[in-house]
Amino acid sequence: MSLFILVDVSFHNFSVDPLSKQPRRTWTYWYVHHVSAISLNNNFFKQPKNWSQPQAILTTSNSSTPWATIQQVARNKNGMNIYKLFCFRNITSTIDRYFLGVNKVHVKYWRYTFPVLAPIERQSQFQAIQLDDNVFNINTMESVASAMEGSVISGRNVAMMVKEKWT
Repeated sequence: MSLFILVDVSFHNFSVDPLSKQPRRTWTYWYVHHVSAISLNNNFFKQPKNWSQPQAILTTSNSSTPWATIQQVARNKNGMNIYKLFCFRNITSTIDRYFLGVNKVHVKYWRYTFPVLAPIERQSQFQAIQLDDNVFNINTMESVASAMEGSVISGRNVAMMVKEKWT
């Protein structure tokens, strides 16, 4: 069992709000669709009716499709395939273009999926790790490499900094 406690953070007794010094990030958002369907639509993908469907289809950033990936993730007990799509917009109204025998569609909008990774040209564009005395930003690496593993490493590094400072 997990327990999550959400807190509203405010800063008191600081000469400057530590976050005001941080370079702002631009974020990418996704609409994640889970689709229960018989199969991918072979006509849309210009394939014969009995084609061997791939497990995943990836596109490039200049693709004309409204999705970046389609991946078959499971098959349910009724024989329907479950697909996951990462989309640039909600495509529920056009989902039948891409699938045959759509049974169900679930959409989740993720506002802050990951930061836009832009080249760092100046030192001032890096986010600081230490914002003020005893205030640390463990997600500073998100600006240059967005991954859960990077946040784990950053959290470990901050813990080591705190230990070193306080012992």
